[in-house]
Amino acid sequence: MGISANTAQLKLVHDSKKPVLLYSKQGRLHGNLYLQNKSASKLTLNSIPIESVKIRDQANGPLSNLRARGRLQPNEQGMVHIDYLIDPTTPPGTYQATLLIGGEEQAAEISIAEHVELEIEPDTITLNTESKPNYTPEFKVTNIGNVDVNLGEKLFVPLKSEQSLETSLQSGFADLLASRSAADIQLVDVISAVARHLLGSVTVTWGKTTIKPGETKTIKVKLDLPDNMQLHRYYYADIQLYSADVRLDIYT
Repeated sequence: MGISANTAQLKLVHDSKKPVLLYSKQGRLHGNLYLQNKSASKLTLNSIPIESVKIRDQANGPLSNLRARGRLQPNEQGMVHIDYLIDPTTPPGTYQATLLIGGEEQAAEISIAEHVELEIEPDTITLNTESKPNYTPEFKVTNIGNVDVNLGEKLFVPLKSEQSLETSLQSGFADLLASRSAADIQLVDVISAVARHLLGSVTVTWGKTTIKPGETKTIKVKLDLPDNMQLHRYYYADIQLYSADVRLDIYT
């Protein structure tokens, strides 16, 4: 580990013998260092040298210098914040590291939090039903988090429409009144009639697919539509897959 010119005159103000604590979430390393400028001139800090065998930077290279911007006047003490991008697929856990400050080594611990994040393409699917009950579109799913993600086998997504609940109630009553008088209508008849105008769910079948950190998979997904969809209508559904969303537009 080489000595950086802008840290040679620094001193870490750290009374405890415990390691300096750094933490990372979503691939971004953070931490605060309380430093003193031991020199007789103003110091502009750009980076802090570091070594960590098991952690790589964003470009998958060795961790060598952490971005730590700050200015300290002669003999001044102040807090310097570390903000640095590392490999976002680094598994969660606690890692050992060594900082080099003022020519002296300082032990550090880097805590990596669990992070679940997916990217999915395409993010919009348009279906023209033509009386077809199911579809099997393909999606490209990338795990940009740091833990395995199991997509599960099935997901039930509410189907939505521009038709309001009030319209559904009115349509249900209209169907009943067209077939019998108001005096003959029972509560169970009302519930059944309205239910026929309410929407069901889209069944999304993934097939228990597991995606590892940094991995991309092309997945064929089965979409089963409810059988009570009416002709010449527009329906939609929002399929949420952890941090990723797919908009499903359906025209009957």
